[in-house]
Amino acid sequence: MADALDNSRIPVPESLLAKVLAPYKRHCRYLGAAEVSLDDADSLCSVSGSFAIPESCYIDDTGHLNAVEVNICYNQMLYTLYAMGVEHGFIPPLAELSLDAWLERQLPDVLIHKIDMTFKRPINPRRFSGSMRFLEVSERKGYLLFPSRCEFHDDDGGLAIGRVSVVIDNRGVGRRTGDAASDATQHGGA
Repeated sequence: MADALDNSRIPVPESLLAKVLAPYKRHCRYLGAAEVSLDDADSLCSVSGSFAIPESCYIDDTGHLNAVEVNICYNQMLYTLYAMGVEHGFIPPLAELSLDAWLERQLPDVLIHKIDMTFKRPINPRRFSGSMRFLEVSERKGYLLFPSRCEFHDDDGGLAIGRVSVVIDNRGVGRRTGDAASDATQHGGA
């Protein structure tokens, strides 16, 4: 199915987004709409989306987007991109999974291994946009490694950029034999 999607921009259906965001508490579902792109020569695939955070889930209003909320927003884009990749077959190591099988793995098997965010200018959390892209995918010792880049911005010039390394424990659904991110690093991972 991926061949038919080459050089495409694909809106994420609301029904799929609802499934991806279902594990989040209602007041923490920040991603409102998203679109996947396969036409960037510098990446495997990417996702962009619009966000709104009416009220922080953990702290009084700071007046700007903060690191905790950026991490939540990144995760929501990440899970959305993986789900679309499974659904449309454009992430080869995940192409054989069903969407239901992927959704079962979304929380226990996906780990942020390393995150480096730089906040250039404050971002208004009430309305902003974000994007992330997978640069490549590799497999080491049963772990899928996805280096990525991300950006968040608002209409007033607010900006944050980052590099995030993501690990999927691909040794088997629900198998927990220690810290997968540390295991991946010890075996030459991200």
